[in-house]
Amino acid sequence: MAKMAIKIEDLPALDATSVQVLRVIVLKLGGATRGRVEYKVIGKSLDLKRDVVAKAVKRLHEKKLLSLENGELVLLNLVEVAS
Repeated sequence: MAKMAIKIEDLPALDATSVQVLRVIVLKLGGATRGRVEYKVIGKSLDLKRDVVAKAVKRLHEKKLLSLENGELVLLNLVEVAS
């Protein structure tokens, strides 16, 4: 069985917190490109307050890496690659 990985094309420069938040979102989505991930869950995983997570998600949205649709986080600019 081949493992699947994702790659984000044209990844802009990100601050360390945004990178950590994006990593947790990807892990929590478990290979899906969209889904609900509560900010409190992300914050608990990283030992961050919910508002810090919300600000990081906003920065990721501004950098066009995430979108929010019907309460779900949607990963943008993804390419699936076999590893």
